[in-house]
Amino acid sequence: MEISTSIFDFATYKEFLNFQFHGSKTVRGLQTRLAKHLNCQSAYLYQVVKGKAELTEDQAFGVTTFFEMASLERRYFLCLVGLSRAHTPELKNYLQNQLSQLKAERTDLATSADAKSAKIESEILDYYFSQSLPSLLHILTSSAQYQTEEALSKRLKMPKAMIAQHLQKLNHFGFIEKNKDRWSFKTASLHFAETSSHGLSQHLMRRSQSMTSLLNREKENSHFCSLFTLDPESYLKLKSIFSDFIAKSQKLIHRGGADEAYVLVADLFKA
Repeated sequence: MEISTSIFDFATYKEFLNFQFHGSKTVRGLQTRLAKHLNCQSAYLYQVVKGKAELTEDQAFGVTTFFEMASLERRYFLCLVGLSRAHTPELKNYLQNQLSQLKAERTDLATSADAKSAKIESEILDYYFSQSLPSLLHILTSSAQYQTEEALSKRLKMPKAMIAQHLQKLNHFGFIEKNKDRWSFKTASLHFAETSSHGLSQHLMRRSQSMTSLLNREKENSHFCSLFTLDPESYLKLKSIFSDFIAKSQKLIHRGGADEAYVLVADLFKA
């Protein structure tokens, strides 16, 4: 049974149990299920939470197995139960110190995990936006006609060995998955600020692709640029039209099929 809120957010084990039984994400019948797991009456658990009754050590451990607590969570919960049952000031002080140490240990672990996650995420984004090919391969695999190394090699006019190398890396980072000899699009979950270096890399890459398309003079593509003067009020109206165009284009893109890959680059700025 998953805990709806971290045990570390509570100062007593009774507050924790009360929240699990009556909180906003409470599962119906949870108190009855826990009582059955602990081999006791549901009314007894009510007395534990609302009255002066206390969990036994065995029952306390049973609570940690019911909620599938990790090692650190289990130690913290058992300390809370011990603190609630303690009578002497010496034991209470000892358990309070133990709780503080466990909280500090949890913070250290969370900080370490966040740093590791950030490093991995940075490595992924560094690769994905290092050049235009990774993201292009990624989006092309959403099309059924471009899910083999041979089809992608022909489409991009690149050696199969190079395509295969990037597909393996995209697979390693979780962007695509392989089923027999076909590679399929898996995720588009990338999060970064527009002002980040990765956001800037994406803008530069797409404009580089636009330049390549312009130089190739491909008839199916459209390019437009204009230099003009305008009064501030009209500029604001133009900016509104620009924003509406982007919003409408995104809706069309999301509703459309996934047959071919295209690039849309749009800029409006003061010269």
